[in-house]
Amino acid sequence: MHGDGYGSTIGYPTANLDVDFTQVSIAPGIYAGRAFWDGHEQDAALIIDADRGRVEAHILDFEGDLYGRHLRVEPLQKIRDYQQFSSEADLIAQIGQDIAAIRHFLGYYVHRDH
Repeated sequence: MHGDGYGSTIGYPTANLDVDFTQVSIAPGIYAGRAFWDGHEQDAALIIDADRGRVEAHILDFEGDLYGRHLRVEPLQKIRDYQQFSSEADLIAQIGQDIAAIRHFLGYYVHRDH
């Protein structure tokens, strides 16, 4: 679904998914996850916002347009609770920290050879 485009303006574009939270049981928050579409699979930062009824996925290291595509996401690890920020600078700084934590988690626990 189309969002408000805010993520793109601050350097973190997201794909917005309309989710029926009566059919999904997951706590709101920021998650390390994976995104799947058209045979592709990629690491993602997931924002689970049950109050607004949607999931936003910032697909790491991806540039392109996913409008009109079927996107499936898989949350793997909660990074932190969802919260509001008093300034855009604080939000951007936190997103940077979240993505670093997500890369660490996914690199160590998901992509590591066992």
